[in-house]
Amino acid sequence: MKATAQQIETAKQLISEYCLSEFCKDADYINIEDVGIAYSTDEPYNPKTDEYGETFDVQVSVDIINMTVKKEIGWQVTTMRKFSSWDEFADYLGWLDFCDLITVDDAEWNTVFQKRPDWKPLWWDKYYEGDPI
Repeated sequence: MKATAQQIETAKQLISEYCLSEFCKDADYINIEDVGIAYSTDEPYNPKTDEYGETFDVQVSVDIINMTVKKEIGWQVTTMRKFSSWDEFADYLGWLDFCDLITVDDAEWNTVFQKRPDWKPLWWDKYYEGDPI
């Protein structure tokens, strides 16, 4: 299911409200299949040893046409959410929260490290598997 012209305009309005509230500037709609809505950096953390891994870019973008939200960490797609209805998509866009968008959980870090094992901190396997360090 693809968004109609009216739905596209409504989605742009919802995204604009979030961006203006969060960043005091509107979103860039040059490519409505890849509208950036959040960017930050983060690093994996081991609370048992108080160690951090390398810092990575965290980006979230919206494909308005196909009603999809994508999260990338270090240019690796970790989450791709395709909405099954316009109402569900519009509801999601109406409640965008920067902190929720850029928060990275352990499962997402693991997805990145499975795709790019050379990026994985030495302590990750023991931490993620639940083994004591």
